[in-house]
Amino acid sequence: MNITRFNNMLPIGGTIKPFVATECGYNVEEDKTNQTGLTGSVSAQAKSIPMLFCEYFRHGIRRTYLFNYNNVDGYGLLASDQRTRRPSYYAVKNLVAALAEAKWNPTAKRWEGGKDFTPRALLFALPDAPASVHTLSLQKENGEFSLLIWNEVQNFDQDAKRDLDHRPVTVTIALRTPVQPEATILTQNAAGGHEVSVGRITGGRLQVNVPPSVMIVRLTPLDRAAPKPIAAPAHIAGEATENEVRLRWEPVPEAAGYCILRNGWHIATVTKAPLEYLDQSSWLRPGLGYTYEVMAISAAGAMSPRAAAVVRTAARFPDLTVLDFGFQGETKAGTKTRAFAKVKNIGNGATPHRIACAATWIVDGSVIGWSTPAGPIQPGEERLLFSDAGPGGWTATDGVHLLTCVLDDINRLPGENKSNNVVDRTILVGPAPKGLLSGSSEAAPGSVNLTTEGTLDWVLWGFGGKDGLVRKANAKLLAAALQKTGMGYCDATVGCPVGLNWSDGEPTATATDCHAGLWWNGVGTGHAFSGPADTTERVLRVYVAGIEGAAGTLTARLSDDSAPPYVSTRNGNAAFPWAAVPGSFSTVYTIRYRAASPGQRLTIEWKLTGEANQFIGQARMQAATLARAGTP
Repeated sequence: MNITRFNNMLPIGGTIKPFVATECGYNVEEDKTNQTGLTGSVSAQAKSIPMLFCEYFRHGIRRTYLFNYNNVDGYGLLASDQRTRRPSYYAVKNLVAALAEAKWNPTAKRWEGGKDFTPRALLFALPDAPASVHTLSLQKENGEFSLLIWNEVQNFDQDAKRDLDHRPVTVTIALRTPVQPEATILTQNAAGGHEVSVGRITGGRLQVNVPPSVMIVRLTPLDRAAPKPIAAPAHIAGEATENEVRLRWEPVPEAAGYCILRNGWHIATVTKAPLEYLDQSSWLRPGLGYTYEVMAISAAGAMSPRAAAVVRTAARFPDLTVLDFGFQGETKAGTKTRAFAKVKNIGNGATPHRIACAATWIVDGSVIGWSTPAGPIQPGEERLLFSDAGPGGWTATDGVHLLTCVLDDINRLPGENKSNNVVDRTILVGPAPKGLLSGSSEAAPGSVNLTTEGTLDWVLWGFGGKDGLVRKANAKLLAAALQKTGMGYCDATVGCPVGLNWSDGEPTATATDCHAGLWWNGVGTGHAFSGPADTTERVLRVYVAGIEGAAGTLTARLSDDSAPPYVSTRNGNAAFPWAAVPGSFSTVYTIRYRAASPGQRLTIEWKLTGEANQFIGQARMQAATLARAGTP
C-alpha cells in the first residue's frame, strides 16, 4: 500500500489510529494477474524490501506484511520453483538477525529472550546529507546503538527495464552522544548478506558512504549507565487550519531539545525558543484528528514520557477548477507552442502545503508539457499556469487537434470535485475544413434550464422509464430515438447529477429539478442519436456522466465528413487500473457544427469504454439541447 494516502480513507471528523500495512513488496517477474506491466529484478528487490520495512517503521507503522513469502505474481522471497531463496530472503533474514535480541526457538516456534527497557536517545545530525538519505535509530538492552541509514531512491528503471546503479552518497554523521572511537558498519552485499567494516570516529564525526540499501552503523556509548530521568512537557496546545497545525508546550528545565511526533512518526526536533512547531506537511488533510506527541530529551540522552494531544484540522476543503485554457498567441504550423491554464480554487479551504497542484496539457493523446507546482492556493484565488516543464511543448501542425488540460493534484486533495479538473476543446491550425465540427467538454453545472438553452430543440431521456422521454413541444429536429450498440443492460434512473428544469415540454409540460436519465453497463455498450446538419451553424450540448470508475467516450461525426470527428473520453477511475479508486464525473459536451452541404446529419454516440471494477461501472446519459450559434 502507499502510506502517503492512508488518511484519505478516513471520514471527516475521524481521528487517525495506528494501522497495519499489508501486501507490500517489490516484484521480480511481471505481475500478469493485475496486468500492471511492472517488473523488477532480484537485485532491486533485495535492496528495496529492507528499506521498505525501515521506512514504514520510522513512519510509526509497527507491523508490516510482505506480499508474499512464496513467489506469487512475481513477488515473494522465493523464486518460481518455491524453493530457491532469492537475495531478498537473505537480506530480510540478516536484517532481523543484526537487530534482534530475542532468539528463535524452533521447537517451541516462538521468540524467546529480550525484554522491555527504557532506551536513551542517540543525539546526532547529518549536516551534509541530501534529503533522500533517511535514518532510523534503535538501541539494544546492552546500550549499543544501531543507526540504520539508507539512500531512499529507486533501484529499478521501469521504462528501461534495468537496474539503476547508484553510487554511494558520502555523508558525515555528527555525533553529540559520546561513543567509542570505532563504529562497526554492516553494508548489504548482492547476495543479501553483510560486509563488515570499521569506521573511525574523529572529533565526534564519522564519515560513511550510504548505499541505496540499508546500512547498519553500530555505536557503543561511552557511558552505559542509565541517564537521570526527565519530566514530560506540560500543557501541549494545538491550533489548526485546514492545512497546518501549530503546537506549543511548556518548557522542561533539564531539556536540551524536544522531539515532535505525529501519529508515531518523528517529524521534527526543536532545540531553542520559541517552544513551538508549525507543521505544514503535505500529509495533513482537512477534517481529521492527528495525535501529536512531544518528548523532552536531556543532554545525556534521557527521553521523557510522551505528552500527547489530538489536534483536529478544520473541515474546509479546496476545489480546483479550470476557468480557461489554450495556447498563448497565434498558433501556426511549425511554431513551438506554450500552453496556459487559468485555474481557481472555488472551495472553502486552501490546498495543502508542499503538494504539487499542476496542469498537464495533452494534444491528440500525447502529453506536451506540464506546469511547475503551485500551492497553497487560497479559497477564491486564481493562478495562471504555463507548460514550462515536461517534454518540451508541441510544434504545431496543420489540422484539427484535440487539446486536453488536466488539473492534477495526484489524488491528494480529498473531497475535491474531479469533474472540473479535466477540460478539452478542438484546436484548428492552418486552413479550415469545408465543414465545422468543434467540440469542448467541461464539468456539467448543477442545474440547467432546458427551455432557455434548447431554443431549437431539447430532449430528456429516461423520464418515467427506460423508454420514456420528454422533449420540446412542437420541435422534432433531434432524432431522439436512441440507437443502441453493445450487449449491456440499460434502464432508467432518477440519480443523474444535473437538475433539469423546463416549461415548454411534452408530454410533461413543466418540471423543476428533475434528475431523470438513462444508465447502462457493459464495456462497449453505447447509445447514439442525431441532429440536423446543413450550412447553418448550430450548437448542440449533451449532458452525460459516469459512476463507479466508468470511462466513457463521446464521438461526434458529420455525415458528409466535411470536418474531422470530435472524440473525447472521460475516466472516472481516480488511480491506476491495477489499484482502482472508482470515482464519478458529470460532463457537458458542447458541439459547434456546420456541414458543407444541406441535408446532412450530426451523429452523437456516448459509449462505456472502460471500468475500473468489472461489471460495476455505469455510463449515464441525461439530456441534449440544440440552439443556433450565437444564442446565449
